[in-house]
Amino acid sequence: MTYQQLRTLGLAGFVVLGFAVHFLIASAGV
Repeated sequence: MTYQQLRTLGLAGFVVLGFAVHFLIASAGV
């Protein structure tokens, strides 16, 4: 993998993780 691919994959993973955490917090808050 190239640096560009790793950076893109890392950014995508960060966004997905952010959504997952937000969803879990929202579910726990209800």
